[in-house]
Amino acid sequence: LSRALKAAAKRQKVLGGLWNGAVALAHAGVLDGLGCALHPDNHAFVQEGFPQVQVSPHAMVVEARILTSSGPNSALEMMLALIERLHGRETVRAISEILSSDRIVDDGDTPLSLTENDPSMPDALRTLLRLMNSNIEEPLGIEELADYVGLSRRRIERLFQSHLETTPSRYYLELRITHARRLLLQSSASISSIAVACGFVSSTHFSHCFKDFFGVSPSQARQKRS
Repeated sequence: LSRALKAAAKRQKVLGGLWNGAVALAHAGVLDGLGCALHPDNHAFVQEGFPQVQVSPHAMVVEARILTSSGPNSALEMMLALIERLHGRETVRAISEILSSDRIVDDGDTPLSLTENDPSMPDALRTLLRLMNSNIEEPLGIEELADYVGLSRRRIERLFQSHLETTPSRYYLELRITHARRLLLQSSASISSIAVACGFVSSTHFSHCFKDFFGVSPSQARQKRS
């Protein structure tokens, strides 16, 4: 694989790495001196094993002909960045309009989950939201988030309060609960597996948080759907 990646880079082909794909790119040596995005769980591994690679806290990084993203939720952003490079901003704007028109917003969607693309939002806060969005199954602690963006916990709390009128932990919980509701209504996965997929320590804890937020239990919400 490393040989193929090196050959592709030498031929100036566009390369991409999704989730931990940046690790393979780093092994091939094509990220030397460049920045990359990958899942936060592997930041320390890449920083230690490949000191010549600059690990970014951002969900998506474009460097030269290499695009990397930290998780599946930022894959679309990475794809749009590539399309913009090949076909221009107008094409990307048209695609974005088509994609947004297909988005179904129901009564369970929280407006907090729709704020990430607000142009007035500080870059540090935008990065924090992307990190949270990319780490639903294994939520990051506030101290971990603070380390990734180089800010104190107190500063992060002020950012959330001034721009989103909530706390980081509350925002993260609402993000996970809303994602869980989507899975509950749009898939046949069991409630316990959805709880795990959204970072809850147990089905009981998940059910309690879900009912507190939506006013009904997960099983009741699913019954209403049918």
